[in-house]
This record gives sequence, structure tokens and C-alpha cells, in this order.
Amino acid sequence: HMYFNWREALHGVYWHDNFGYYWSHGCVNLTVSDAKWLWDNWVTLNTRVYVYDEKPG
Repeated sequence: HMYFNWREALHGVYWHDNFGYYWSHGCVNLTVSDAKWLWDNWVTLNTRVYVYDEKPG
């Protein structure tokens, strides 16, 4: 998950393929391949990454 708000995140989903329609309560659902592309192309070496011990929100 790449959180952009306390409860909303960008994340890949494998449990549905109903993209383009309302599906969650605020998260941006991405295909797993799109999430991988985002990680591979947007996050660069030395980008600060926060790891939480528990789920925010």
C-alpha cells in the first residue's frame, strides 16, 4: 500500500477486475502489474519509505 491519506492508498488488487467503477471506500485500486510499474518507475533509490507496525486508520 502507498498511503496518500490516513485511510486511502494506492494498491494493487488481485481479487477483482472491475476497474473503472466504484469499488472501495476511497482507495485507488490498481492492477497488480500497474502497481508494480508505479513502484518500479516512480520510487527511486533513496526514496524514503515508511513502514508501519499496524495499519493506519
